[in-house]
Amino acid sequence: MVSAARTAIALLLLLGSGCAGAASPPPSGASNPADSAAASIGGSGGSSATRDACTLLTTDEIGSATGVDVTGINDELGLPRSTYCQWDLEAGVNVEGVPFDRLVAVNFYAGRSSFEAVATTATDAEPITGIGDQALWSSDSVHVLKGDNHFAIGVVLHQAGDEDSALATAEREAEENLAKLIADRV
Repeated sequence: MVSAARTAIALLLLLGSGCAGAASPPPSGASNPADSAAASIGGSGGSSATRDACTLLTTDEIGSATGVDVTGINDELGLPRSTYCQWDLEAGVNVEGVPFDRLVAVNFYAGRSSFEAVATTATDAEPITGIGDQALWSSDSVHVLKGDNHFAIGVVLHQAGDEDSALATAEREAEENLAKLIADRV
C-alpha cells in the first residue's frame, strides 16, 4: 500500500510515465554510485534513455541535506528510473505518536516547455536564484531548468496536517540544496 506521503509527492511531481524494474535498496548510510554516474551524465544532460535519476544524489548527500538517514530506494510506484527516483528516509512520528513515511523524490519532465508551463501557470511560483539556468518553488517542490532538462524535487519531513514552520523551512532548504547538486550533474 502506498502511503499518503508517497501519493502526495508523486502527484506533485509526476507528469505521466511508464514502468520500471525494481531496484535493490542501498544499505542505510551507504552511497549510491552517483560520483561515476554523475560524471558520465554531467555536462551533457544525459538523455532520458541513459539517465538514472537514482544515481544523481548519494544517500550521504540526502542525509546531510535532510538530517535523516536514507533507508532505501523505493520502486513501489513502478516508474522508470530515467525520469523518477524516490529515496525513503527513516520514518517520522506525527503529533499523535503515529509513524509516517518521509522521503525525497525527483522527477524529470519534458524539458523547457514543461518548465515554462509551471512558471507561467503556477499561482504560487516563487523564483529562486543560483540553481541551474532558472529555478522556482511551487507546490512544495523546487523546479529547475538546466539546459533542456526540467526536473522537480520534493522533500517530505512532516505529515500533512502536522504543520511545523521549522520542518517546512527544513524541507525547502533541503530541496534547494539537493536541486543545486542535481543541476550541477545534468
